Amino acid sequence: MNFVVEIWRGFRPYLVKLVTDLLVSGSFWGALFLFQLLRRTLPITSWGAALIEHLHSAGAVAAFVIFTWLSVIDIINVHKGRSQ
Repeated sequence: MNFVVEIWRGFRPYLVKLVTDLLVSGSFWGALFLFQLLRRTLPITSWGAALIEHLHSAGAVAAFVIFTWLSVIDIINVHKGRSQ
């Protein structure tokens, strides 16, 4: 039992940071998803529609880049012992 507790204590700081990063990126992606639903219900034509679609795509990619970047920084900091 002590082995499992020791593993959990070592893993927990990483899990907390990763879940926090996921919530930050996930909320950003969720806002983009709601914006996409709004764009579908209120269709726009011409160059404005293309611009909005490209910005939305860039934002979705940025959400995953932000998640990756925050995760890498947090994992490095937790591994070095600076969890806060």
